[in-house]
Amino acid sequence: MASSKLFEGIPPFPDDIPTVSMNTVSLTGLRENDAKVVAACKELGFFFLDLRGDSMGDAMIECIDQLFAIGQEIFDLPESVKHQYLHDIPRSFLEYERLLTKTETEEPGRFEWFNLGQDGLMGNADLQALPEFQIATLINHTLAKQLSLPVETFAAAQRPTELSGTVVRFIKAFASPGAQDLRTSMIHHTDFGSITLLANVVGGLQVLTPGDSALDEDAWRWVRPQPGCLIVNLGDAMVQWTGGALRSNVHRIKYPPGEQRFVDRYSLAALFRPERNASMKPKTGQDRAGVEDTDLTAWEWEVKMAMALSRGEAVVESKGGEPVVPLGQAVGAGPGVHYKSYDEFLSAEELAGVMNGKTVAPMVRRFDLEIKRQVKYPDVVIAAYRQEKIEPTRNGGTTVLFSLQQQAIVSQIKGTTTYVDVKTGRPKDIRTLGGGFPALFEGFTKKSERANALRERWELEHPPKAPRAKV
Repeated sequence: MASSKLFEGIPPFPDDIPTVSMNTVSLTGLRENDAKVVAACKELGFFFLDLRGDSMGDAMIECIDQLFAIGQEIFDLPESVKHQYLHDIPRSFLEYERLLTKTETEEPGRFEWFNLGQDGLMGNADLQALPEFQIATLINHTLAKQLSLPVETFAAAQRPTELSGTVVRFIKAFASPGAQDLRTSMIHHTDFGSITLLANVVGGLQVLTPGDSALDEDAWRWVRPQPGCLIVNLGDAMVQWTGGALRSNVHRIKYPPGEQRFVDRYSLAALFRPERNASMKPKTGQDRAGVEDTDLTAWEWEVKMAMALSRGEAVVESKGGEPVVPLGQAVGAGPGVHYKSYDEFLSAEELAGVMNGKTVAPMVRRFDLEIKRQVKYPDVVIAAYRQEKIEPTRNGGTTVLFSLQQQAIVSQIKGTTTYVDVKTGRPKDIRTLGGGFPALFEGFTKKSERANALRERWELEHPPKAPRAKV
């Protein structure tokens, strides 16, 4: 990340918006095989890398500051000059792009970027050679060791001296002063490559909560930029190579939060990709859904993915990592089935009071159980809860059990829970408890409305099949 100097003079990042919880690993810890690296890469696929206090890291911070200034000079060039360098997918992912990518509302994106290829920077093509990024190699080595693979497993397929699609990308997302600008700048996506190192100062990056739908605006969490820290995330290539053990998480660029929306957002990203002739066959024994057993080279694989996206044939979703199944997308489940814990609204002390039965206790009032299928070992069954109704003293919903082996719902439980005052033994209006409880009631109300609306839409779009006529 840029030094603290670049954070001076810009509006502060707001404190009252939902931010993602990300592990922070120091560059020293990365060298020493910090176990938080692989944990973060399995759970979210994102982490902060603190460069400070390390000679290589401090030198990189200084370099990033200089590159930020160069990036601003590039984007200040006349449009006629920048348009001489428009890139041409799939023949090339290099050079200049502006407003070509649509957002989820089919409006043009609100950004521009300029890609410099590793091949030119390293002298593999017709440009001068520059030193390689050593941090990506350190991450590759650490992940290989923590997955019990030979240390060069990933690094050997990303040698900087070989042709690849690796780029250094300068990005500018435009300020959003008007109400019409308060929308997505870059549509939600995952990265094609193996590792992305991102430096920025102004907020705008959002990460999708694992297991949630990109259509659910409440499922997005802001990333707060930290001075001296890179944002590291894994791409689809690392998921493919590890058989789904590591995670590539969906993210997007929103307008900057708070007063930061009135300034342009500059970023610098190093997007590492496999060398062109590297095999994309999985390198581990794992084989999860979404991982191909392919003989394609990395270049063929990247072009295939890029063309599928451009034709609208690919589904943008998080891949790999710890198994989190959004049951709203499972067979027969319908959308809106999500489990949200109380700690989203309550403080740690308030939550402890509920969980330990010291204030109010959620007590099951009644439930109806429907068993649809038998489950046979070995199998994994995942439970998810859909909030359907909330009243001041009780809430109701449906819990669904989903079999990974059968790819179907095996059981469904409909029930209501009453909030009971542990002192009186009577139902309690949680709105009167103060603290985070009014927000809990309001939040559950919104979840109920959203889940019911999604379910109704699902049922309209997927009517039950008529029973076959008996002959």
